Amino acid sequence: MAHRRIGIGFFAVPALCLGQFWLTGCLGLEPQVEVASAPIIGGTADTGDPAVVLVLLEKGLMATMCTGEVIAPHVVLTAAHCVDPKTVGTGKYRIFTGQDVNAAKSNEYVAVMETHFDAAWTIDDPTAGHDIAVVITQTPLPMAPLAMNTKPLEQAMLGMPVRFIGYGVTAGTDHNGASAGVKRHVMTKLSGYSDAFVNFNDTQHITCTGDSGGPALMKLDGATEVIVGVTSYGDTGCSKFSVDTRVDAYTTFVQPWIDMFDPPTTSGKPSGPGAIKGGCSVGGSGSGGLWVVLLALGALMLRRRFSN
Repeated sequence: MAHRRIGIGFFAVPALCLGQFWLTGCLGLEPQVEVASAPIIGGTADTGDPAVVLVLLEKGLMATMCTGEVIAPHVVLTAAHCVDPKTVGTGKYRIFTGQDVNAAKSNEYVAVMETHFDAAWTIDDPTAGHDIAVVITQTPLPMAPLAMNTKPLEQAMLGMPVRFIGYGVTAGTDHNGASAGVKRHVMTKLSGYSDAFVNFNDTQHITCTGDSGGPALMKLDGATEVIVGVTSYGDTGCSKFSVDTRVDAYTTFVQPWIDMFDPPTTSGKPSGPGAIKGGCSVGGSGSGGLWVVLLALGALMLRRRFSN
């Protein structure tokens, strides 16, 4: 992740610095505050993976951008800093389902009903963990959801292949975000993990601004990809390391939202939104980092040119 002012073509994004941490996915902040987010470094265009989407927060002529992934017909998983009002402000959320937001079509947008993030998340200390959230859509998304890993990680998994997907920039030097807004993916390897995070140290294949909330996918069974991590933060140059929220540590936060809005029927298929509203939060403890950037282009103040 790089400390930079990000623009996605028609977007202009500011970066927010909180002490040692550079957060991405923020909007509507004071002029002196900047936010950095994360794009895919060393990757290529991804014309598949329909379950990986763009999370937009529109506020007048400006907007913030993050990546997300569909985990149930009405539920999109993303990072807490992408939807926390203290970080990104308030406005109108929409989900973009296409491959390139710079060439978006009106039928590629889905309205959002509400958002929820882990109550233990704080922008004051990103390394404390809990950087996880859900976006609830008004109508069901048609693509097949991605599965979340729910099993504890093991030492034997270190060095296994990982695939990042995100809409972020392609270089830490892209301070205007000109390369952001296109879905890209890249292969890397799992470097390490802690109670709340999974870590990646491949300097040539890494997430960066705008990738916040995007998935780190692994074939733990050797065949089927599952979500192991959600992009959270990294170094300010997108050149040293990146850190993802470990999803198996936060299943007790995520699963109730799936059960609420897409409860199973007797046939085992989701039946639609539930009637009960509420919140819950849980998670593990995180390990510290030094200079970090929350990998959300959500922090991007985008010049708006979206289809209505």
